Amino acid sequence: MKYQVTIKNIPEQIVYVVEKRLAKYSDMMHVIPAIGEEFKKLNPNLKCAEPPYEFCEYPDGEYRENNVLIRMKYAEENGYKIAGFSRECYIDGIWNKDSVDDWLTEIQLPIE
Repeated sequence: MKYQVTIKNIPEQIVYVVEKRLAKYSDMMHVIPAIGEEFKKLNPNLKCAEPPYEFCEYPDGEYRENNVLIRMKYAEENGYKIAGFSRECYIDGIWNKDSVDDWLTEIQLPIE
């Protein structure tokens, strides 16, 4: 897999948090739109940042589809200390791209 590593400073944000346990990873494609609708219904006067900044953390400490063990060595090999859960930030997806080939997801590792 080709990837590009970039270190970013992400500004402080107010976050709407929902915690759910999913039977399988692919269920997120149905759960995330429902969470967005719930948010809008409960908070009709709030506006999301533009562009929207959505992400999922993995409180289990790693991505799991079915007991999958992986490790991202980039941080430790480059002298960084992981400072929180890894997460996925969805840049482009079903909401704005017609082709799966054009979807873009950032894997983020909070570091010190």
